[in-house]
Amino acid sequence: FYTAEAESAGMRYVTTFTFSPAGSGTDIIMTFGGEATSTAAKVLSKVTGRAMVGSVRKAVEKDLADLAAAAQAQT
Repeated sequence: FYTAEAESAGMRYVTTFTFSPAGSGTDIIMTFGGEATSTAAKVLSKVTGRAMVGSVRKAVEKDLADLAAAAQAQT
């Protein structure tokens, strides 16, 4: 597995990629989470959290598509 962590604007983000063999390829499972670490971020996350889900989902889907394209280019 591979884990990346970042902190920005009172938020802590953790992304983990888990790789497992699947036939002649590899399955990848990606998990992503964010945690508010400042008071301002905690308040804003309560107000805007649900609205951000769609944006985050699109970004994660793009990341996975980019990863798949890079992996397929290596074969």
